[in-house]
Parts: sequence; structure tokens; C-alpha cells
Amino acid sequence: LPSKDPSMLPSNKPSLSNKPSNLPSTLPTITCHDVKKFKVWYEPRQSKLTCDKLSKNAWWRTETCNIFVTYKGETNRVHNFCPEGCRYDCTPTKLPTYMPSTRPSFLSPSNQNKIPSMEPINGTSQNL
Repeated sequence: LPSKDPSMLPSNKPSLSNKPSNLPSTLPTITCHDVKKFKVWYEPRQSKLTCDKLSKNAWWRTETCNIFVTYKGETNRVHNFCPEGCRYDCTPTKLPTYMPSTRPSFLSPSNQNKIPSMEPINGTSQNL
């Protein structure tokens, strides 16, 4: 049974209550699910394209997940309609920092070769 007064330390286990909490969470809930009944005609293959087909066939994912299609009046990339089928990571990206730095970052000599150069070295190109 829950106590009447809140404890000072948070619990290590989730609540078993079905009631919503009084406070909102600090992070958004990531909703990343395929659109049910998504189906469009894919002209190059003369075939219907579905999220289920994408989840089962790697070559369908490679060929179609990044193309634009229109479904129920919305035009978007297939991976936005079928993120699970396309194995698309739809977690939000982090926002950029508020202010750019005023000076370059220091790189140790061991890390300098890990950053690509903008020009060939000594007038020749290098294969990595």
C-alpha cells in the first residue's frame, strides 16, 4: 500500500498504478510506429508498397525507404510512414549549442589524422 506522505528518495521500481501522475515527464515520449494500413503503388516495380513488405525485405528497404510518396494527401519519405519497417531511428536529435565557440578546438596529434582534410596533401589525393 502506498504511504500518505511522499518519501524523500525516489523509488527504484516503477509504480504499478494505472492512474496518471500529477507531474508531466521531463522528456517527450518517442512515438515511432509504422502507419497502419500504409499502402502505396510503387510504379518502378509495378507493386504495392507496404510497411510489412519493408520489414521483411532488405532490398525493398534499400530501394524505397528514402523516396517521397504521397499517402492520404501527405507527401513524405517512406521511412516517415514506416519507421519500423525501414528500421529508421526516429529519436530526436540534440539541439545545437546556443553559441558557437570563439576559438578552434585543440586536437592532439593522435586525433589529427582522423579528421578529413579539405584539400589533397602535397598535391596528391589519398585513398583511405
